Amino acid sequence: MKLAYLGPEGSFTSEIASLYDQSYQLIPSFSIYDCLEKLNKEEVDLAVVPIENSIEGSVNQAIDYLYHHSVFHIQAEFILPIKQAMLVHPNWVKKLEHIEGVRTHPQAFSQVHDYLTSHFRALTFTPTTSTSEGIKYVSEHPEQALLGVGLKQTGENLGLVCLEEDAQKTPSNETRFWVISKNKEAKVQLSKTIRQTIMLTLPEDQAGALHRILSPFAWRDINLTKIESRPLQTELGNYYFVLDILVEDAKWIEQAIAELLYHKIEVKNLGIYSAYRLNFDE
Repeated sequence: MKLAYLGPEGSFTSEIASLYDQSYQLIPSFSIYDCLEKLNKEEVDLAVVPIENSIEGSVNQAIDYLYHHSVFHIQAEFILPIKQAMLVHPNWVKKLEHIEGVRTHPQAFSQVHDYLTSHFRALTFTPTTSTSEGIKYVSEHPEQALLGVGLKQTGENLGLVCLEEDAQKTPSNETRFWVISKNKEAKVQLSKTIRQTIMLTLPEDQAGALHRILSPFAWRDINLTKIESRPLQTELGNYYFVLDILVEDAKWIEQAIAELLYHKIEVKNLGIYSAYRLNFDE
């Protein structure tokens, strides 16, 4: 069996992939789209992608792919504290004033922006599809005065020096990751936090749309842990909605969804799944 993840090896996503099930062959993917496309084409059995960061918010590429493509099921959620290390090639440790650029994932760059502006002059930012890709590039191009951002251990394994182990703007930096399958519902662990994620589309642009979505849950006292809107990519002003639900009584949620369907609201159910909070060193 195969499991695709956002890679190369050494990314935060690869950490989750390694923890999930060691019986799977791990398949690195150069982008979130590539990772989910492998799953959609059934080239792999599972995919692991980042879905939300506590600083930068939702990973829109992953959310949009899950909405616009065929049926997927979330198998599990992992919440990982993120420490963004600032990494440099040994050639430049004593010449930091000459550092010219940083190569990393856009979300990682935003998370360490305050550190960069306070410690370096204006830098050129080159986006990469993962933090580990940027770290690998820095290690392979010692002649270039660059910084990488990501897992400290990944950088040190490739011969880089860690300038700062915890460079992000807030210590409470966490990322949610989803393990996703196609057409296979999850087996939940009742001892863990249990969530359900649904995606909703209204039949047309209507006044009171948000009320139509929320009221079936509100009067049943169902706890929504997240609600957000995303563009439908049709025309300006058209949106779909993503809801994360804390599952305490599945029957009440089923009734709420039935009420949504009665009002001709399209519901895409990504399933019920267990959520695990990890320590960074697990």
